[in-house]
Amino acid sequence: DDDDDDDGSAGGSNARGVKTLSVELEDDEDGDLLTQIPACVAFIQDALRLRDANRAAAAAAVNDDDDAEPAASSSAASRSTRGGDSRVPGGALVHCHAGVSRSCAVVAAHVMKTRGVDADDALEVVRRAHPDADPNAGFTAQLRLWRSMDCKLNMADEAYRLYSVARLARRREHRGYVDATDVQPDPGADVVDDSCADRFAPFTGSATVAIKVGPRHGGGPEAGTMIRCRRCGRLVARGDR
Repeated sequence: DDDDDDDGSAGGSNARGVKTLSVELEDDEDGDLLTQIPACVAFIQDALRLRDANRAAAAAAVNDDDDAEPAASSSAASRSTRGGDSRVPGGALVHCHAGVSRSCAVVAAHVMKTRGVDADDALEVVRRAHPDADPNAGFTAQLRLWRSMDCKLNMADEAYRLYSVARLARRREHRGYVDATDVQPDPGADVVDDSCADRFAPFTGSATVAIKVGPRHGGGPEAGTMIRCRRCGRLVARGDR
């Protein structure tokens, strides 16, 4: 379930035992699909494993009834081996408001993860079943980044850092400030003492600091100077000068 009507990612189940996952994500090129992908893909994989297990159990039950009702059993087994009885529980329904961008991007991410293909090939697979699939350009770029990280969310990856910083820069340009909740912890940063900086103060444009980082934190002579945000400690840039 990929919808923007709920506040935040949340899971649950209804009275019929159907599990749900709701994701807050607008169909906007700057929407942060990337950090939502792992939970969505894991949810789909769990649902498909349940479906396969239920199909296997149903097939085994049919085989156990062979002696009692051979004709009926043969017919049921035939249906199972040709694609499964539609009454067997399991599977995943992925949807959004229009069924074109968000949900299709999530399904493409699942295809990339399970088949080891790139974004374009995954979208082609999705379009064979759903010709209208057309994720926006921002989501497609995030799928390519997902692939470059071997279909894992690696926050220490340099490309992911650049993606995060670029998103923060666009948010600041649009709103004039960056919320503390917009900034995720930098896995390579030292712990920052909250008492030394007001995280909720308006961003002034001067909250950066140039520091030398040792090899233990990925620095060393070849790393040069690393520029980190003075408020949150996130790596902003690095260079020799």
